[in-house]
Amino acid sequence: MTGKKPVCKGSVVAVNDNNKEWRPTTLERRAQANARSRAKRQLLRVSSPRFEKAWREYIEWEAFSLWVRAVADSKKRLPAAVVRTIQRRCPGLLPQGCTDPKALPLRVLEWIHDHIFAAAKREGWLDALMFYSVRDPRSQRTWAYWEKCEREWKKKRPRSYPAFKQWAQAAERWK
Repeated sequence: MTGKKPVCKGSVVAVNDNNKEWRPTTLERRAQANARSRAKRQLLRVSSPRFEKAWREYIEWEAFSLWVRAVADSKKRLPAAVVRTIQRRCPGLLPQGCTDPKALPLRVLEWIHDHIFAAAKREGWLDALMFYSVRDPRSQRTWAYWEKCEREWKKKRPRSYPAFKQWAQAAERWK
């Protein structure tokens, strides 16, 4: 191989965990095109500076939700420090004494959409915000780091979990 990445017109070529080439199906390509088209239409509903500010903020909140998910998926009960962080960042999300981690990751994401990005949701550009945010390299590093933590923490739980700030910094450096 000459060191160049494989090129495939009209579709994405990726490598899965088994180093096998993966190409999206026709249905997946169609869904991707529909999502892109919807995101482009929604962008017309918001000014560029406002969208860019929300975009940067969304990537940070997405990292928070992935940190919660990584911890929640590896524990039967959330550590007190994690509960305090969630209560501080997402007031009203956790009823007193409710720390069951099963549904928490989804509830955190819903809370973020309903409270932090309520205007984007109400004005009809939240899907565009999500579409473009997940394509940002920072978001992709965070997702990759979350996957690493998921694998490692399911095999062997750490003695203590990193605080969100430390986890986010590690995700930012992840390659």
